[in-house]
Amino acid sequence: VFHLLLSFIWAALFYAVDGKQWEEAEDGSIGASAFDEALWMMFCVAHQLTFGEFTPGTEAGRAIVCLAAFEAYWFQVMAMALVLVSQLAGERRVTILGVCQRFLKLAWPSFVAFYTIVILLAVVIAAVDFDNSGDPDRDPDMPHGFG
Repeated sequence: VFHLLLSFIWAALFYAVDGKQWEEAEDGSIGASAFDEALWMMFCVAHQLTFGEFTPGTEAGRAIVCLAAFEAYWFQVMAMALVLVSQLAGERRVTILGVCQRFLKLAWPSFVAFYTIVILLAVVIAAVDFDNSGDPDRDPDMPHGFG
């Protein structure tokens, strides 16, 4: 339930940023609003599925989709890890709060190290100026010629 609620929140944020662009596009949303497409896209992102013909059109939209994918991946990992930590052999039964405390105590250094490496790589990659001006298939609206 919590994960579905987060998907709904991500969809609302995405719709606020990219919804009008989808509604105004010729091959954009079907119907009066693009919110259902935004909700479908976030539902697919939350379950690591592809979402087909809908793609974010702005940098803010891409950032929201990236954050939603990051949250969805770690939500599933954390849910599985919490179940495993709560079932350790030879340990007395713990409460939900005890499981969360144990998990945070054991896992936060690895998570911080991994997250720091990812951010540093993103900064390095973003600092590189990709020049694809000679590429005839390049979308001029995409930053750095990605597309």
